Amino acid sequence: DKTSSLQVARILTRIENLSHILAWARCDNVTGNVDCKADNQELALIELPRKNLSFAPRVEQDSSGKTVVRIYSLDFEGLFIAPDAEKDLGDLLKGIPHSLVLQSRDLEFSILVPSVRFRRPNIASC
Repeated sequence: DKTSSLQVARILTRIENLSHILAWARCDNVTGNVDCKADNQELALIELPRKNLSFAPRVEQDSSGKTVVRIYSLDFEGLFIAPDAEKDLGDLLKGIPHSLVLQSRDLEFSILVPSVRFRRPNIASC
């Protein structure tokens, strides 16, 4: 679905440039035709090679019994991308816009912040 793909892209671009995010699709090739159209593809894997992170979608039931697709981290067991992190943790995230919030099924949150090279500002001296 284009809307959910756009949401995932918006979330992941908080920690990585879109040009460095690899999204792998699985083709539902029932007809035997080699040409996979976008309608027959489903997201299988998301890789952020420069950050050494990988994510994969899983279909499961949420606490209310509703079927949802969650994007799970393959590097941090049991944690998935929190879909409503800005709503739940808005004030806490104001100072770190380049973060990604991961959530467990027990509603525990973890904030993933990529390491960046520190650059000391140039300060003119007298």
